[in-house]
Parts: sequence; structure tokens; C-alpha cells
Amino acid sequence: MRYTFCMEQPVVAVEWHGEESEFKPKSSSWYWTLGILSVGSAIAAFIIDNFLFGIILILAGFTTALVGSRHPAMHHFRLTNRGIHVGEQLFRWDNIMHFAIEEQEPKKLLFELKQGVVKVMTIPLANVDYRKVRMELKNRNLEEVEHLNTFAARLSDWMGLS
Repeated sequence: MRYTFCMEQPVVAVEWHGEESEFKPKSSSWYWTLGILSVGSAIAAFIIDNFLFGIILILAGFTTALVGSRHPAMHHFRLTNRGIHVGEQLFRWDNIMHFAIEEQEPKKLLFELKQGVVKVMTIPLANVDYRKVRMELKNRNLEEVEHLNTFAARLSDWMGLS
């Protein structure tokens, strides 16, 4: 006897492709500044006999340089009857509390999750009509708020990482 499981296909309301963030090229002075800050802070940690923290500072500087130099990945975004799809990942409608749409360039959709490690997700709205996205989210009875930026998002924007 053979069992087949038929999973209902999601009904797509809006879909688009885009990079996960805007790439901002870094100058050599950005890397020099990062290196000087990382090594200088690590030397200060070594002087006060905090070797583990010094090693962590050097690793953090190296990791930040790697993240700053990589180009963002391309994703397929969809708003369906199930929720918001980012590639293969699904954010269900019942797990989303609020949303905000930043209308200045580059346009972005931000939404706050009830559960999960990351509480605020950001999706670029590069080649899609943001008004259609807003209407679909309002049709799902989600509350629109003015801003959802977190401290970490503002810091990564300031550093040129997002």
C-alpha cells in the first residue's frame, strides 16, 4: 500500500527577487580603521592581562572585515496565504506582530516576530510595488507602525554592513 501526502500549495499574492541587503563597497581606510581599532583594543586587553578578551576582539575584527567584504545573497520573496516566504524559510502570519515599510530608497519591509532569535526581519522591496505589499499585509490584519529599527540594525547601517 502506498501513501502519498498532498501538501496544499500556497496561494501567492505578491512575489519578487532581490538581494538580502544593499552592498556598500568599503574603502581601504575602512579596513585600516577596523584593523587599528581591533588590534589596539586587543593590545589594551593583553596589557591588563585579559588574554581571552583580546583574542575575542581580534576575531571580532576579522569577522567584521569578512562580513563587510561579502556581497549579499539573492533571495526569492513571496507573500502567500501561509505567511512571508524568504527563500525556503516561512514566517507564518500568526507569528508576525507588526510591520513597517520604509519608503525612502532603498525601500524596505520590516516586520516584528513574536517568537524566534531574530525579532525584527528586514526585506528589501527593490523591484516590487510597496503599495501592493502594504495592502496584502493590512489585509492580514497586521498593524503598521512607523519604525521598527533596532539598535543592531542602526549600528550595522552606520558601519556599512547592511
